[in-house]
Amino acid sequence: MEMPAPMAATRRGFRRLGIGTALTLLLAAICIVTAVLVHSSWERTYTRNADDLVKEINTRIADTVAGNLQQVLTNASASEEALRTIFFQDVIKITNEAKREFVFLSLLQSQPSISWVAFGWPNDNFFGARKDPDESIRMVEVRHGPPSPYANQLRVDSYRPIAGDIQFLERSLGSSGFRSTALSWYQAAEQAKEPVWTEYSETPLGTQPGIAIASKLTVYGHYLGVMMVGIDLDRLARFLTALKVTRHGRAFVLAPGNKVLSAEMVASDTVAGWHDLDAANGPLAQALAQSIAENKLDLASMTAPRSVEVTRGMMGENIEDYVTFTPLPFRHWVVATVIPAEDILGDIPAATRRLYMMVIALVIAISIFGAIVTHRLVTRPLAGIAEQMRQIERFHL
Repeated sequence: MEMPAPMAATRRGFRRLGIGTALTLLLAAICIVTAVLVHSSWERTYTRNADDLVKEINTRIADTVAGNLQQVLTNASASEEALRTIFFQDVIKITNEAKREFVFLSLLQSQPSISWVAFGWPNDNFFGARKDPDESIRMVEVRHGPPSPYANQLRVDSYRPIAGDIQFLERSLGSSGFRSTALSWYQAAEQAKEPVWTEYSETPLGTQPGIAIASKLTVYGHYLGVMMVGIDLDRLARFLTALKVTRHGRAFVLAPGNKVLSAEMVASDTVAGWHDLDAANGPLAQALAQSIAENKLDLASMTAPRSVEVTRGMMGENIEDYVTFTPLPFRHWVVATVIPAEDILGDIPAATRRLYMMVIALVIAISIFGAIVTHRLVTRPLAGIAEQMRQIERFHL
């Protein structure tokens, strides 16, 4: 007969919300829903417009970088054409050492991006003008002959540019087994009817990876040899670094196989060349590798520019970098520009985060204010009326 007690306790455990609490929660819910609707609409519009603007800006920047790189290659082609015209028209004979050096030097100084102007003979002799990273110039000659103390002679004359001229510094002599006919650029040009682009690594001065445009020289039906204009990869990498992309953005040259050309990997005492993208350091290089992996991009088959976004966060909701790939009409190379979102969006993401905090603070403030007003204007008067009704109920008039 003592069973009703737990039922009473159960009824007391499920107390109904008071009218004040219910009104406060309703007011807070109305504020939250209104804030979410207004903010989501604004954020959707801002994100769409901002993304369109960023893609347009990024595409223009990428096109500019690719155009500048293409101009470097075009200038090298024009230099090779000018060199071939001079010797083909027999204006200067290739055997004239003094005038040959003058022509090579003039072309080398007129084009800041060029590293080599050279000529190779069918007998394996070689002559070239080399511009080093510090802009100093070396005239390099390799002569082969019958066995003697002077066979396979290497001569290197060093010069320092001065205003309007060059200053001779020193001459060094040695021996070299370097043979021009064994080089890839010589062999490719010898078999081609038109100037051909190739990559090289071996030079009379050691290993210096680069790209070269070469063509064979035939005068009056006599094959004389192959001429070459070359650009070292480290010079090309430094040229890309010198291009102003954005405050923190950078440009990269990519090759099939996820090879990257970057000046950050070129130290003053090391040899430049292609490096594995996965081994590249820095957040921008990592963003570039992430964009290729996530979008499964094939650089060798890319024929049109492509823009992708690199996101962060558990749900990928935060755009950190904008990456644009622009293919070049050269050996399947691709120019990639990586631009941090903050460089283009500026303070917009930070302002959005501040707006989030302001909305949350505003909802809390309105809820507290609503609770106070509800208590004073609704809850307290109703409680008084309820107390009076209880008094009337007990006939306490």
